[in-house]
Amino acid sequence: MEITNPNRVTPTPLDKIDRHPNLSYWGGIPVISIDYQTQIQTPGQNAASMSALSRILPDYSFWAQITTIEIRTPNIHPSVKPEAEYKAHIKTMKLIISKLNSFPDLLEVRMCIHMEHWHILRLKLGAGLFGLERASWNLFFKVEGSGIKQIDSRCFGMLRLKRDWLREFQEPIIEPGERMLS
Repeated sequence: MEITNPNRVTPTPLDKIDRHPNLSYWGGIPVISIDYQTQIQTPGQNAASMSALSRILPDYSFWAQITTIEIRTPNIHPSVKPEAEYKAHIKTMKLIISKLNSFPDLLEVRMCIHMEHWHILRLKLGAGLFGLERASWNLFFKVEGSGIKQIDSRCFGMLRLKRDWLREFQEPIIEPGERMLS
């Protein structure tokens, strides 16, 4: 039996959807903004914020055919980022992608990863886009001081991201508040 999104039948009016600091709605497009660069929240606060975002995001499912995800990467070199922090970022991305997969009319997702200095490892969160089930997607990046560039779907970097998705994004998604059963 297929689960249907209740918002498809009775959409939440846009002015009744709860607000969230990481979510805006411009020109008919929900924009999810995640800033790992200025880290003003503790890991616990960030987890609570992403949990709230995951509850609010489905309310936009009726209204969204295109969604944008903007990510600002940390200024530290990606190879020295603490593993627990990186895994929390992966968990957030998986949760967002799983919510977007429930949008019945979603056609396209655009992700732009903003970074102060170029490094291929800063694109790894973009690997989560491979988890989209129906929507097409485009991945862009912007290095501070330069323009936005699209990553060609046939380039070597995209193959590397596909490998990252297979290795790092394939564990089950655990909703906030759930526990894994052994």
